[in-house]
Amino acid sequence: GQLADLLQRNGFLQQAIQARREACDLNPELSDRLRFVELLLLVAEGGDANAQQFFTEAISQLDLSDNSAAEAIERERVLELRVRALLASDGLAPALQAERSRISDRTSAGTVTAADYRRLCAFESAAGRISAAAAACFSAVQLEPTSIADRSLLVQLYERAGQTADAAAALRELMELDRRGWS
Repeated sequence: GQLADLLQRNGFLQQAIQARREACDLNPELSDRLRFVELLLLVAEGGDANAQQFFTEAISQLDLSDNSAAEAIERERVLELRVRALLASDGLAPALQAERSRISDRTSAGTVTAADYRRLCAFESAAGRISAAAAACFSAVQLEPTSIADRSLLVQLYERAGQTADAAAALRELMELDRRGWS
């Protein structure tokens, strides 16, 4: 990590990528893997000739990160970086279609989770489909009704979609839940 940091700070980005890649081959901490993803995205978004390869590698690293992200804030960061990579690589549309299909399959099998809907929500929102994002967020709330974070996001999405009555109702429910001390 320190070598990659030194190289990156001094503008040796290709060498920093190689140093981070080697570090990630040694079973890194989640934070190390995410720093590698951030570096890959920085270089790819800068128009590097190997941009598509770096986007692909970033997505692969994020796939590995999904399994080691134990805390909600870690899962949110992994999802945020995934959306960033998909947007920058023009991969959001196929990923969104695949996610919809995956959720349909998991719904049929009775294995869909709130996390599945959170991911769909993030993809729909990034695609500018705010009403669809709100619908996905609503589904997450139905599966985890005590999630303050999901309910807060739902209020914001309803408001952005111009669904004021739904936003007000969701805000009332959020305030009631917050009064009861749920998180």
